[in-house]
Amino acid sequence: MAKAARATLRRQWKRARKAEPGARDGGDIEHVHDLRVAVRRLRVAFRLFADDLDRDALRPFRKRLRRGARVLGAVRDLDVFHEKTRRYLDTLPEDGRAELNPLLAAWEAAHARARRNLIAWLDSGAFARFAAAFGAHLRGAPDRPPHGRLARRLVRDVLPVVLLEDWTSVRAQGASVAEPDVPVEQLHRLRIACKRLRYTLEFFAPVLGASVKTHIKQLTRVQDHLGSVQDAVIACAVLQDFLACGEWNTGAQRPRRRPPAVAGASGVAAYLAVRRLEIQTLVQAFPQIWAPVRAPEFKKQLLSLIADW
Repeated sequence: MAKAARATLRRQWKRARKAEPGARDGGDIEHVHDLRVAVRRLRVAFRLFADDLDRDALRPFRKRLRRGARVLGAVRDLDVFHEKTRRYLDTLPEDGRAELNPLLAAWEAAHARARRNLIAWLDSGAFARFAAAFGAHLRGAPDRPPHGRLARRLVRDVLPVVLLEDWTSVRAQGASVAEPDVPVEQLHRLRIACKRLRYTLEFFAPVLGASVKTHIKQLTRVQDHLGSVQDAVIACAVLQDFLACGEWNTGAQRPRRRPPAVAGASGVAAYLAVRRLEIQTLVQAFPQIWAPVRAPEFKKQLLSLIADW
């Protein structure tokens, strides 16, 4: 497990470093997405291999990655909002698009702030020291297990337990998602559980065999669908804030009284209605997306990956 941990962290760190120049440049929003996913997978790997790594040595690295996840998430959410808003604008007549100009102006200001925060993080001395230290740590000798823990844990002994724990979490979060009016918060928790199981399968794919690709594909489909739900939920919150105070995502600072008028309010309200309908449509379609994962065959096939171990 210690060797698997080191190999996993190295692989994800390599992906992060590869995506970093493009994320810094900002020309293609997918580079920010790639860097964010690599950081997220590193954080999942820290949790997964916690008993096989030196927690004290890795604690400062985990702290820096939490900071990175926040600044990357802010940019990514804004990128997705803009991309989907532009698609919506393409469906409107020419004279109807101008009503969203105030919203887009507010988005531009928020995006510029988020990009500045991202560049400041990447250009900071703290990040440079973190990158150098983390890279050196990964190139060094394998971690020694913390005092009092097992000196050597084998993948064949640990992975079956991990897979069953992750699968149990997925089933627990997905127990009621097929019911009418399921809360979107429940769907979001299910998305996180599916993501963790998917990452575990990806981390150990070399020892699980080619058939694991089917499970990964099915979990990815669920995750992507629920990701679209979450994107729409975030967009609705932004649009509601804008209608309330004419600013971008002010949250707790929202004034108690609505201003006399918000520029482009009718256009923003129409767009809010579209995004709310999108959530409803996605939630109604989800049981069909979820069916292959909740089916008994999925669990049987998952267990068959480790049946001979």
